[in-house]
Amino acid sequence: YEGFESEVPISGFIADEANLSKKMILEVFGDYYHCNPRIYTDPNYYNTTLHMTAADKWQYDRRRLSAFRKQGYSILVVWESAWNEDPD
Repeated sequence: YEGFESEVPISGFIADEANLSKKMILEVFGDYYHCNPRIYTDPNYYNTTLHMTAADKWQYDRRRLSAFRKQGYSILVVWESAWNEDPD
């Protein structure tokens, strides 16, 4: 992770990990917190921690990632379950 910083504000949002000089962002999406659509298939599922539906969270995440892309960043999203299956 050389050159990456944690919790970097970009375009009104916070990137999990960002390398500003390389314009790269690494996002680690927790399955519950980001309502992984492979697990939470019902868009009306209500996440009691976030106080929003899965569909609302998905929409928020799309806006957030879009804001990063508009600033010229390439983004890698790693889901918690994918990491747990194969951390390499």
